[in-house]
Amino acid sequence: MPSDLGFSISRVLPYTLFEQLGNVLQQTAQTNDSTAWVFTEATLFGDRATLERATRFIAVVSQPFSGLLLADSSLHAEPSHYQVELTFDPAAIAAFLATLISQLEDDSVSVCRLQEASQHLQVNDPVVQSEFTLRLTDVLVAPQTQLQAQQQQQHLLEQHITQRTQELKEALLSAQTANRIKTEFLATMSHELRTPLTCVIGMAETLLRVMVMKPENAFPLQKQQEYLQLIKRSGEHLLAMVNDILDMSQVEAGKVTLDVKLFSLAQVAHQSVQMLQEQAQSKGVELYLKALPTAAGDRPAATNDFFMADPQRVSQILLNLLSNAIKFTPQGGQITLRFGIQHNTALFQVEDTGIGIPENQRHLLFQKFQQLDDALTRTYDGAGLGLALTKQLVELHHGIIEVDSHVGVGTTFSVWLPAQAIAQPTEKGEHLPSLPAPLLPEVITPLPAGKRVVLIEDHDETAMLICDLLTAASFQVVWMVDGATAMRQIKLLKPHLIIANVELPGLEDGAIAQFLHQYSTLQAVKVLLLSEDTSERRQDTAADGATHYLTKPVQPYQLLEKVATLLA
Repeated sequence: MPSDLGFSISRVLPYTLFEQLGNVLQQTAQTNDSTAWVFTEATLFGDRATLERATRFIAVVSQPFSGLLLADSSLHAEPSHYQVELTFDPAAIAAFLATLISQLEDDSVSVCRLQEASQHLQVNDPVVQSEFTLRLTDVLVAPQTQLQAQQQQQHLLEQHITQRTQELKEALLSAQTANRIKTEFLATMSHELRTPLTCVIGMAETLLRVMVMKPENAFPLQKQQEYLQLIKRSGEHLLAMVNDILDMSQVEAGKVTLDVKLFSLAQVAHQSVQMLQEQAQSKGVELYLKALPTAAGDRPAATNDFFMADPQRVSQILLNLLSNAIKFTPQGGQITLRFGIQHNTALFQVEDTGIGIPENQRHLLFQKFQQLDDALTRTYDGAGLGLALTKQLVELHHGIIEVDSHVGVGTTFSVWLPAQAIAQPTEKGEHLPSLPAPLLPEVITPLPAGKRVVLIEDHDETAMLICDLLTAASFQVVWMVDGATAMRQIKLLKPHLIIANVELPGLEDGAIAQFLHQYSTLQAVKVLLLSEDTSERRQDTAADGATHYLTKPVQPYQLLEKVATLLA
């Protein structure tokens, strides 16, 4: 191979790239001249070893474009790479062709073709040369571009793997956290359930043993009342805990809707304080209620008491905050509930002089089943649901709850609840809507003695509770468990009131009323239906005015109040 030729390109290239360059050289010549001459070591020498096997060449000759591509693998250590040289100089190409002619003297056909090609050598056409340059650029740049694309793809894959690994770590951490919370919840609930249940079972067993085995040594009436009060309080504690769990699950499932109505903010605040006054006094904590000053531009004080929201949920928020404050305020401490309306927003502040909350534990305040003390060495009772549920109820009103606390000084919870509408008092002085039943004072209307009541209920414990309550109030109670049998007996018994489980067969809504309307002697009979359906809010009274509803589980005061109202 000549070594003194002037070449345009001289570099080490892979074998595959040499093949691509040769193809570009041939395509450029043949595209512009179909009669172009193309010479390679394979077409001229075949299997003859005239040239060294390590040497390869591609020479193209045409009137507009000529070029020579040489390759030698012996000049590079890697077997898959060539030392590649490319030239377009007519003199250099002619000299190389002359060398080939001297080596092919015995091949007249090849010598003739080489001599004819040498006669047509001339400087390349600039346009065709530019065309080759563009094609050559594509060949040289494409591998780099492909390499960059591969590197970018590899980088994206690494990023995806890193991101997925992080997601798996977070999922593992979340699962571990959920498992830890579950363990703490079970420990908390076992403690919270065991304590009141132990009290209920122990007190009830003591009363039964004394009354059955040693009736002559029965406890004094005052002691019996103390035992029954402990049983009642323990049962109420268990019911409140179960209700919190149910409320939390319903709120998170989006099944809770607000029953928005106009109510007295002062009345709800006052009743919330009154409901917890005994609990605060038993712990030696003072409970205060104060109205916040009216902001500039707000309504006059006389009309600043009415607010639009769900009064039952607002009361639940206040009770949770006040109960929490009582729990963490030591004897001799003070708790103040402040309330008011500022700029169409209800503001509540529950301030205590309790133990305070450390900064590093405040993020746990509104999380479910979280306590600030360890579940196994707990000083304060509770399932860790009160504040979490409170936050959910505040957000259900599109409100905000914030906390400010200092260890050893006290804590202040602030709640802002926006109103949907502000009602103005009418000129006629119409009465405002009353509060829901759970917020009403437990004042029972005088019960009329001697009235006959038919109870249709297949649940033994519910029926026994109702029978005991009404019998103690001097009612004549007839208990039946079958709806069809009861309907036949009602005509003979002529009761003043029918209390029935509406879920029993044959006692669906309206069935009893239709039966009573068939007989003139039963037109005045009142009907109280018991239902476990809480998915929809029932109307308290049907259109006929005779049928009323009560939601199970039956609350004694609600039952007696409803019975007294119906039979008044």
